[in-house]
Amino acid sequence: MIEQILSALRLAGEHAEPFFWRTHGGAEVDLLLRLGPRVVPIEVKLGGPPRPGRGLVECMKDRSRSRREAVAWLGS
Repeated sequence: MIEQILSALRLAGEHAEPFFWRTHGGAEVDLLLRLGPRVVPIEVKLGGPPRPGRGLVECMKDRSRSRREAVAWLGS
């Protein structure tokens, strides 16, 4: 899924720098994309309804950002 996201961005002419975020306590975000001055967190879920998880919430607090998150939901 992450490679598909990066490929789609390249095809759209966007330069995205991908990286990973994790705390010592185990909270994590699957993918963060640096798109120019913006950093966009993306959490990939394979089942259940899309909702912000602990990792997204802690990442936004850590980065002092509003709770804007992206969740890719692939269904169950």
